[in-house]
Amino acid sequence: SMAAFRRNSSSIAGSLLGMWKAYSSAATAIPKPSMERILHCFDESGRKEIAAALSALPRLDLSRRMPRRAAVLLPLCIANNTPSVLFTLRSLSLNRHSGEVSFPGGMMDPTDPDITATALRECSEEIGLSQAEVLGLWHDVPNKDRNVAVTPVIAWLGNIDIAQLTPCADEVQEIFAVDLKTLVDPANRSLQASSRGLLSLCVCVCV
Repeated sequence: SMAAFRRNSSSIAGSLLGMWKAYSSAATAIPKPSMERILHCFDESGRKEIAAALSALPRLDLSRRMPRRAAVLLPLCIANNTPSVLFTLRSLSLNRHSGEVSFPGGMMDPTDPDITATALRECSEEIGLSQAEVLGLWHDVPNKDRNVAVTPVIAWLGNIDIAQLTPCADEVQEIFAVDLKTLVDPANRSLQASSRGLLSLCVCVCV
C-alpha cells in the first residue's frame, strides 16, 4: 500500500544511496560499449530490443498519486552520421526553467488521447518534428513541485539535420545533439542524488 511505501521510503533511499556509492567506486571499471554495439542500438533489430525491454518494464506509474500529467519525448536519432540523443535549450525569456537543458515536453492537454500523444504534440510544437517511432515509456517521475507526474516517452526520430529543424522561438533557444558514445562513456558521468517526496532518484549526469 502507499502507507507501507511511505514507512519504508527511508530504508529504500538508504539502499539506493548504497548502490550509488558502489556504482561510483566501480565506475572506472565499467567497460565502454564498442562502437559496433552503439550502432546496433539504433538499427531496426536494436530498436525492437529497446521496445521489447520497455514493454516488459514494470514501470512506476504516478498518475493516480498525481492526477496532473505531463510528458517529455526522449528523442533518439542519427545526427551528423552518429547515433545521438536530441536535446533542447529552453529560451532565456521563459518564466520557469529558462536556460535549462531539456527534452521536448509539456503538460497533457484535454484533447490529447493519451500521454504518448502529449509527447508527440509537444515535440511538434517545440522543434517542428511530428513523425516519430515510439518505442515505449519509462518510469514516471515527479516534477520539482511534486504535483505533476512526468512520463518520459522514448522515441526514434531517424536521421536528423538539426539545421533544418524549426524551433519555437518562444520556448526553445537552441536544439543540439549529444552522441551516444559520449553519453555512455563512464568517464563522462557523475552521480547526483535527488529526493522528491516519496521517491529517491538516482541521476547519472554526463559532464
